[in-house]
Amino acid sequence: MSREQVWEMYGGFLIEYTMEIGWDELIRSMSPNLKGFLDNLDSLHYFIDHVVYKANLRGPSFRCEDNPDGSITLHYYTGRPGLYPIVKGVLREAAKRVFKLDIAMTITGRTQRSVQMTTGERIEEHSASQESQTDSLGSVAHRPEPGNEFKIRLTNEDFVTSFPYHFVIDQDCKLVQVGRELYNHIPRDLLLPGTPLIRVFEVARPQIPLDFDSICNFINAVFVLQVKTTPMEFQKSVNKRNSQTMDGAIGENDYNNGIDHMAQSQHLKLKGQMMMMSTGTESIGVTAKFSCLT
Repeated sequence: MSREQVWEMYGGFLIEYTMEIGWDELIRSMSPNLKGFLDNLDSLHYFIDHVVYKANLRGPSFRCEDNPDGSITLHYYTGRPGLYPIVKGVLREAAKRVFKLDIAMTITGRTQRSVQMTTGERIEEHSASQESQTDSLGSVAHRPEPGNEFKIRLTNEDFVTSFPYHFVIDQDCKLVQVGRELYNHIPRDLLLPGTPLIRVFEVARPQIPLDFDSICNFINAVFVLQVKTTPMEFQKSVNKRNSQTMDGAIGENDYNNGIDHMAQSQHLKLKGQMMMMSTGTESIGVTAKFSCLT
Protein backbone atom coordinates (compact mmCIF):
# COMPACT_ATOMS: atom_id res chain seq x y z
CA MET A 1 0.00 0.00 0.00
CA SER A 2 1.42 3.37 -1.01
CA ARG A 3 1.81 6.38 1.27
CA GLU A 4 -0.88 8.25 -0.70
CA GLN A 5 -3.35 5.40 -0.14
CA VAL A 6 -2.65 5.42 3.60
CA TRP A 7 -3.27 9.18 3.80
CA GLU A 8 -6.48 8.82 1.78
CA MET A 9 -7.75 6.10 4.11
CA TYR A 10 -6.92 8.33 7.07
CA GLY A 11 -8.95 11.15 5.47
CA GLY A 12 -11.97 8.86 5.18
CA PHE A 13 -11.59 7.78 8.81
CA LEU A 14 -11.21 11.41 9.91
CA ILE A 15 -14.59 12.54 8.55
CA GLU A 16 -16.24 9.34 9.86
CA TYR A 17 -14.84 9.90 13.36
CA THR A 18 -15.65 13.63 13.31
CA MET A 19 -19.30 13.01 12.47
CA GLU A 20 -19.67 10.22 15.01
CA ILE A 21 -18.44 12.33 17.95
CA GLY A 22 -21.05 15.05 17.44
CA TRP A 23 -20.05 17.26 14.52
CA ASP A 24 -22.45 15.67 12.03
CA GLU A 25 -25.23 18.26 12.42
CA LEU A 26 -22.86 21.17 11.79
CA ILE A 27 -21.31 19.46 8.76
CA ARG A 28 -24.72 18.63 7.26
CA SER A 29 -25.90 22.23 7.67
CA MET A 30 -22.97 23.78 5.80
CA SER A 31 -24.56 23.71 2.34
CA PRO A 32 -27.31 22.04 0.29
CA ASN A 33 -24.77 20.96 -2.35
CA LEU A 34 -21.20 19.71 -2.65
CA LYS A 35 -19.74 22.87 -4.18
CA GLY A 36 -21.16 25.04 -1.40
CA PHE A 37 -19.79 22.57 1.13
CA LEU A 38 -16.31 22.90 -0.36
CA ASP A 39 -16.52 26.70 -0.51
CA ASN A 40 -17.45 26.81 3.20
CA LEU A 41 -14.56 24.65 4.41
CA ASP A 42 -12.42 27.73 5.10
CA SER A 43 -15.06 29.16 7.42
CA LEU A 44 -15.39 25.78 9.15
CA HIS A 45 -11.64 25.68 9.81
CA TYR A 46 -11.74 29.22 11.22
CA PHE A 47 -14.68 28.37 13.50
CA ILE A 48 -12.97 25.25 14.86
CA ASP A 49 -9.56 26.92 15.31
CA HIS A 50 -10.62 30.25 16.79
CA VAL A 51 -14.04 29.72 18.37
CA VAL A 52 -14.09 26.12 19.58
CA TYR A 53 -10.46 25.43 20.47
CA LYS A 54 -9.19 29.04 20.49
CA ALA A 55 -6.01 27.97 18.73
CA ASN A 56 -3.99 29.86 16.15
CA LEU A 57 -3.47 27.09 13.64
CA ARG A 58 -2.50 27.71 10.03
CA GLY A 59 -5.25 25.87 8.20
CA PRO A 60 -5.58 25.12 4.48
CA SER A 61 -7.78 26.98 2.01
CA PHE A 62 -10.18 25.71 -0.67
CA ARG A 63 -11.61 27.30 -3.80
CA CYS A 64 -13.96 25.75 -6.40
CA GLU A 65 -14.68 26.29 -10.08
CA ASP A 66 -17.63 24.91 -12.04
CA ASN A 67 -16.74 23.12 -15.28
CA PRO A 68 -18.95 23.01 -18.42
CA ASP A 69 -19.35 19.22 -18.10
CA GLY A 70 -20.85 19.55 -14.61
CA SER A 71 -17.72 18.54 -12.73
CA ILE A 72 -15.95 20.71 -10.15
CA THR A 73 -12.31 21.76 -10.05
CA LEU A 74 -11.09 22.07 -6.48
CA HIS A 75 -8.05 24.19 -5.64
CA TYR A 76 -6.36 23.26 -2.37
CA TYR A 77 -3.71 25.51 -0.80
CA THR A 78 -1.64 24.50 2.19
CA GLY A 79 1.63 25.15 3.96
CA ARG A 80 1.99 21.39 4.62
CA PRO A 81 3.12 19.84 1.32
CA GLY A 82 2.21 16.26 0.51
CA LEU A 83 -1.05 15.95 2.46
CA TYR A 84 -3.43 16.29 -0.51
CA PRO A 85 -4.47 12.57 -0.33
CA ILE A 86 -6.11 13.32 3.05
CA VAL A 87 -8.37 15.80 1.25
CA LYS A 88 -9.37 13.12 -1.25
CA GLY A 89 -10.35 10.75 1.54
CA VAL A 90 -12.25 13.43 3.48
CA LEU A 91 -14.23 14.64 0.48
CA ARG A 92 -15.15 11.21 -0.84
CA GLU A 93 -16.43 10.15 2.59
CA ALA A 94 -18.24 13.47 3.16
CA ALA A 95 -19.93 13.21 -0.25
CA LYS A 96 -21.19 9.73 0.64
CA ARG A 97 -22.42 10.59 4.12
CA VAL A 98 -23.84 14.08 3.56
CA PHE A 99 -24.95 14.17 -0.08
CA LYS A 100 -25.37 10.44 -0.86
CA LEU A 101 -22.94 10.80 -3.76
CA ASP A 102 -20.12 8.61 -4.98
CA ILE A 103 -17.52 10.91 -6.52
CA ALA A 104 -14.33 10.34 -8.48
CA MET A 105 -11.36 12.61 -7.82
CA THR A 106 -8.46 13.08 -10.20
CA ILE A 107 -5.41 15.17 -9.35
CA THR A 108 -4.83 17.45 -12.34
CA GLY A 109 -1.85 19.42 -11.07
CA ARG A 110 0.46 20.14 -8.15
CA THR A 111 2.77 23.11 -7.74
CA GLN A 112 4.86 24.53 -4.93
CA ARG A 113 6.16 28.03 -4.39
CA SER A 114 8.20 29.79 -1.76
CA VAL A 115 6.46 32.72 -0.07
CA GLN A 116 8.09 35.31 2.15
CA MET A 117 6.24 35.88 5.42
CA THR A 118 6.98 38.21 8.32
CA THR A 119 8.00 35.10 10.27
CA GLY A 120 10.30 33.89 7.49
CA GLU A 121 10.12 31.89 4.29
CA ARG A 122 7.76 28.95 3.88
CA ILE A 123 6.61 26.57 1.15
CA GLU A 124 3.03 26.75 -0.09
CA GLU A 125 1.57 23.87 -2.10
CA HIS A 126 -1.29 24.20 -4.57
CA SER A 127 -3.12 21.05 -5.65
CA ALA A 128 -5.87 21.03 -8.26
CA SER A 129 -8.28 18.11 -8.57
CA GLN A 130 -11.38 17.41 -10.60
CA GLU A 131 -14.45 16.01 -8.83
CA SER A 132 -17.20 14.33 -10.80
CA GLN A 133 -20.24 12.38 -9.64
CA THR A 134 -20.13 8.72 -10.63
CA ASP A 135 -23.28 7.50 -8.91
CA SER A 136 -26.06 8.47 -6.50
CA LEU A 137 -26.23 6.29 -3.41
CA GLY A 138 -29.82 7.09 -2.49
CA SER A 139 -32.15 9.95 -1.79
CA VAL A 140 -31.12 12.87 0.33
CA ALA A 141 -33.51 15.24 2.09
CA HIS A 142 -34.42 18.11 -0.21
CA ARG A 143 -32.90 21.43 0.71
CA PRO A 144 -33.80 24.39 -1.48
CA GLU A 145 -31.01 25.87 -3.57
CA PRO A 146 -30.25 29.51 -2.87
CA GLY A 147 -31.82 31.71 -5.52
CA ASN A 148 -30.13 34.55 -7.37
CA GLU A 149 -33.24 36.25 -8.77
CA PHE A 150 -33.39 38.96 -6.13
CA LYS A 151 -30.71 41.62 -6.33
CA ILE A 152 -30.13 44.53 -3.99
CA ARG A 153 -28.96 47.59 -5.88
CA LEU A 154 -27.05 50.22 -3.93
CA THR A 155 -25.55 53.49 -5.01
CA ASN A 156 -21.88 53.95 -4.26
CA GLU A 157 -22.78 56.36 -1.45
CA ASP A 158 -25.21 53.86 0.09
CA PHE A 159 -22.62 51.10 -0.17
CA VAL A 160 -19.99 53.19 1.64
CA THR A 161 -22.52 53.98 4.37
CA SER A 162 -23.79 50.40 4.72
CA PHE A 163 -20.30 48.91 5.02
CA PRO A 164 -18.33 51.45 7.06
CA TYR A 165 -15.23 49.24 7.38
CA HIS A 166 -15.01 48.06 3.76
CA PHE A 167 -12.32 48.80 1.20
CA VAL A 168 -11.89 48.12 -2.51
CA ILE A 169 -8.53 47.35 -4.14
CA ASP A 170 -7.45 46.92 -7.75
CA GLN A 171 -5.27 44.18 -9.23
CA ASP A 172 -2.15 46.02 -8.07
CA CYS A 173 -3.45 45.79 -4.48
CA LYS A 174 -3.93 49.55 -4.29
CA LEU A 175 -6.89 51.25 -2.65
CA VAL A 176 -9.80 52.38 -4.82
CA GLN A 177 -12.25 53.39 -2.07
CA VAL A 178 -12.77 52.85 1.66
CA GLY A 179 -15.59 52.93 4.19
CA ARG A 180 -16.15 56.11 6.15
CA GLU A 181 -15.41 54.58 9.57
CA LEU A 182 -11.81 53.81 8.62
CA TYR A 183 -11.11 57.56 8.61
CA ASN A 184 -11.64 57.49 12.39
CA HIS A 185 -8.74 55.07 12.86
CA ILE A 186 -6.28 55.60 10.01
CA PRO A 187 -4.59 58.83 8.84
CA ARG A 188 -6.34 60.26 5.80
CA ASP A 189 -3.18 60.39 3.70
CA LEU A 190 -2.97 56.57 3.94
CA LEU A 191 -6.54 56.14 2.66
CA LEU A 192 -6.08 58.04 -0.58
CA PRO A 193 -6.84 56.12 -3.81
CA GLY A 194 -3.68 54.50 -5.11
CA THR A 195 -2.19 53.77 -1.68
CA PRO A 196 -0.73 50.22 -1.54
CA LEU A 197 -2.77 48.05 0.80
CA ILE A 198 0.39 46.79 2.47
CA ARG A 199 1.08 50.33 3.77
CA VAL A 200 -2.21 50.31 5.68
CA PHE A 201 -2.73 46.75 6.93
CA GLU A 202 -0.85 43.65 7.92
CA VAL A 203 -2.63 40.33 7.61
CA ALA A 204 -3.06 38.21 10.75
CA ARG A 205 -5.11 35.48 9.06
CA PRO A 206 -4.75 33.67 6.75
CA GLN A 207 -0.97 33.62 6.97
CA ILE A 208 -0.25 34.73 3.42
CA PRO A 209 1.56 37.59 1.68
CA LEU A 210 -0.79 40.54 1.19
CA ASP A 211 -0.75 40.50 -2.62
CA PHE A 212 -3.52 40.09 -5.20
CA ASP A 213 -2.70 36.51 -6.26
CA SER A 214 -2.59 35.27 -2.67
CA ILE A 215 -5.87 37.01 -1.84
CA CYS A 216 -7.55 35.39 -4.86
CA ASN A 217 -6.17 31.96 -3.89
CA PHE A 218 -7.62 32.34 -0.38
CA ILE A 219 -10.77 34.22 -1.45
CA ASN A 220 -13.04 31.98 0.69
CA ALA A 221 -10.95 32.36 3.84
CA VAL A 222 -11.89 34.49 6.84
CA PHE A 223 -9.50 37.45 6.82
CA VAL A 224 -8.27 39.21 9.94
CA LEU A 225 -6.36 42.42 9.24
CA GLN A 226 -4.59 44.74 11.67
CA VAL A 227 -4.03 48.42 11.01
CA LYS A 228 -0.32 49.25 10.99
CA THR A 229 -0.83 52.75 12.36
CA THR A 230 -0.78 52.81 16.15
CA PRO A 231 -3.57 54.73 17.92
CA MET A 232 -0.98 57.18 19.24
CA GLU A 233 0.36 57.85 15.74
CA PHE A 234 -3.19 58.38 14.50
CA GLN A 235 -3.96 60.83 17.32
CA LYS A 236 -0.81 62.79 16.54
CA SER A 237 -1.90 63.01 12.91
CA VAL A 238 -5.38 64.23 13.92
CA ASN A 239 -4.02 66.80 16.37
CA LYS A 240 -1.57 68.09 13.81
CA ARG A 241 -4.33 68.50 11.23
CA ASN A 242 -6.60 70.18 13.78
CA SER A 243 -3.90 72.58 14.90
CA GLN A 244 -3.28 73.58 11.30
CA THR A 245 -7.00 74.00 10.64
CA MET A 246 -7.68 75.95 13.84
CA ASP A 247 -4.44 77.94 13.60
CA GLY A 248 -3.03 76.53 16.82
CA ALA A 249 -6.28 76.81 18.80
CA ILE A 250 -5.92 73.34 20.31
CA GLY A 251 -4.49 73.48 23.81
CA GLU A 252 -1.33 71.71 24.90
CA ASN A 253 -3.18 69.91 27.70
CA ASP A 254 -5.80 68.58 25.27
CA TYR A 255 -3.02 67.38 22.99
CA ASN A 256 -1.18 65.57 25.80
CA ASN A 257 -4.39 64.05 27.18
CA GLY A 258 -5.22 62.66 23.75
CA ILE A 259 -1.76 61.15 23.41
CA ASP A 260 -1.93 59.56 26.89
CA HIS A 261 -5.33 58.04 26.11
CA MET A 262 -4.25 56.64 22.77
CA ALA A 263 -1.06 55.18 24.23
CA GLN A 264 -3.27 52.77 26.20
CA SER A 265 -5.34 51.75 23.15
CA GLN A 266 -4.87 48.75 20.88
CA HIS A 267 -4.33 48.47 17.15
CA LEU A 268 -7.59 48.30 15.20
CA LYS A 269 -8.34 44.77 13.97
CA LEU A 270 -10.90 43.91 11.30
CA LYS A 271 -12.46 40.53 10.50
CA GLY A 272 -14.36 39.81 7.32
CA GLN A 273 -14.54 38.45 3.80
CA MET A 274 -12.88 39.29 0.50
CA MET A 275 -15.07 39.21 -2.63
CA MET A 276 -14.10 39.39 -6.29
CA MET A 277 -15.46 42.27 -8.38
CA SER A 278 -15.84 42.07 -12.12
CA THR A 279 -17.25 43.81 -15.16
CA GLY A 280 -18.51 41.19 -17.56
CA THR A 281 -15.86 38.48 -17.69
CA GLU A 282 -12.90 40.55 -16.49
CA SER A 283 -11.90 40.69 -12.85
CA ILE A 284 -11.12 44.24 -11.80
CA GLY A 285 -10.35 43.89 -8.12
CA VAL A 286 -11.46 42.81 -4.68
CA THR A 287 -13.92 44.37 -2.27
CA ALA A 288 -13.52 43.54 1.40
CA LYS A 289 -16.40 43.80 3.87
CA PHE A 290 -15.21 43.80 7.48
CA SER A 291 -16.44 44.30 11.00
CA CYS A 292 -14.42 45.80 13.83
CA LEU A 293 -12.81 43.45 16.39
CA THR A 294 -11.06 46.07 18.57
